[in-house]
Amino acid sequence: MSTLLEAEHLTKIFTQRGKESFKAVDDVSFTLKPGETLGIVGESGSGKSSLLKVINGIIPEITEAEISGEIKLNDMRLNEMDIAQRSRYISTVYQNPKTQFYCVESTDELAFPLENRNLPKDEMVKIIKKYTELLDTEKLLNRNIFSLSGGEKQLMAITSVMTMDNQVYLFDEPSASLDHHSIGLLKKCIAELKRKGKIVIIAEHRLYYLKEIMDYLAVLKEGKLEMISVEDLDHDKICRLKEKYALRSFE
Repeated sequence: MSTLLEAEHLTKIFTQRGKESFKAVDDVSFTLKPGETLGIVGESGSGKSSLLKVINGIIPEITEAEISGEIKLNDMRLNEMDIAQRSRYISTVYQNPKTQFYCVESTDELAFPLENRNLPKDEMVKIIKKYTELLDTEKLLNRNIFSLSGGEKQLMAITSVMTMDNQVYLFDEPSASLDHHSIGLLKKCIAELKRKGKIVIIAEHRLYYLKEIMDYLAVLKEGKLEMISVEDLDHDKICRLKEKYALRSFE
């Protein structure tokens, strides 16, 4: 069965004590097919990270909120799954990579998800070799993770999720700590995921490196999502979007 990720009228409502409740995600719907990449832009606080957390289950399991609508992967209702169940299908790279490491030693970190899936040792070695070569992170093996720079930690987090071979990949501002060379490696990584038929959703503040590989652009403002096919993104359209939403993401 081909992977199909669907959001139908997805709404997330936060309720704060002493304050009125507000909609951080408001009636969002989209459909993504195998090999499709969605870039999400918007001002800080517009709900980009919240939308990713609704998809992977952090909201409402860790961060309390009311959720309505549905998020489905093929015929499975993700709303009915906890984080552990969703992690079989969905991988996430967070904005701050330090929040997602389980091990102190970098090679152990790459092996950790593979060990949890009971893969043979020789297969784990092949997988780690493949993705460290792809992302030029061989030099980061056998290192103390917390001695790495911010960009190196981010590349290690990206390498780790690449090894999982899941159906859906979520990236929350993955280029934030990366230099120009490392952003090129990230672009190569996303292109490889597309080639393998994975669904990729990327919340970003800059999109220049995604222009050639994303299929859709979504602008999130006050919880509302405007979906745009990249085929429609001519110069005039980009200028109108930048003016309408005060975006600098295309530069």
